[in-house]
Amino acid sequence: ELVIFPSGVPHSNPAWGVSFANVIDVVSGTGTTATGLAVQKGSEDRFLFVAHGGSNSLDVLNKTTGALVKSISMSNPTSLAVDANDELWIITGSPVASSPLGPIKVARYSVNSDGSLNTPNLTLSDLVAPDAIAVSPDGTTVLVADSGSAQQIKAFRSKDGRRPHWVLGTPGGYSNDPSVNDQKFYFNDVRGDLGTFIAYAPDGSFWVNDTGNFRAQHYSSQHQWIDRIMSLGASYTINVDKNNISRVFSGFMEFNVDYTLPISGSTGWTLVNNWGGNPTIPPITFNQIRMLSNTMTLSNARTYGLVPTLN
Repeated sequence: ELVIFPSGVPHSNPAWGVSFANVIDVVSGTGTTATGLAVQKGSEDRFLFVAHGGSNSLDVLNKTTGALVKSISMSNPTSLAVDANDELWIITGSPVASSPLGPIKVARYSVNSDGSLNTPNLTLSDLVAPDAIAVSPDGTTVLVADSGSAQQIKAFRSKDGRRPHWVLGTPGGYSNDPSVNDQKFYFNDVRGDLGTFIAYAPDGSFWVNDTGNFRAQHYSSQHQWIDRIMSLGASYTINVDKNNISRVFSGFMEFNVDYTLPISGSTGWTLVNNWGGNPTIPPITFNQIRMLSNTMTLSNARTYGLVPTLN
């Protein structure tokens, strides 16, 4: 359903060939891309928050009219979430120790009636490079996608931010081992942070973007895997191991193909390895049309392939 904001304006993007009849928080210029979005849900609370990390600002809008209430200066705000008390959780700063943006942190802020924020009343610890946050529907748990050397989902108690009471994911993700499973995430590689999201469903289950594997993973409220949505999109590097045709590669992703089954969205193929997380791969390789090619298993039972390293 299209919502018309009284303060909204028409907007078009000729580069993408799209037009919108009613848009709010229209900003332009370098670093103005929206990096986070959250809204207060209480009937007495009225704000919509939009983070613009590249311009170090958080826009506070009236959630009903769409009018800009104020713009707050803060260091690289990215992921946002509003909890059951309509307090705002924000990831700010940078995981790079020498960055002028300051240290990265996940903090909770109470919101004043004029849209301003108070100083943080809670800051989470035991995080490496937090990338996304979400608050459970019952308000008791804050989930953080921790990138960097962690590549895990960490759960904190929202009332006191105690150290993670459970953690989902293998430390290091695919940097240590290419084998694919549902208890492992690919949030970054030699290119840097790939970005991710966490989204709760009303029943307390949640979705995680397993970015490097091109899939969104669905977990129960007890953090057990349920299902997934996966879509590769365009692929410019595809090859088959000539001596083991069940091994099919798209980029650095390796699929096992069972030719006795129909090839469909759910049968006939399984993602078994993702070699892209190897920290020894030159970053420039990911910019090539041909990433991993000419794979072949030889008589010594070893598999070889070509990886370009130059422009």
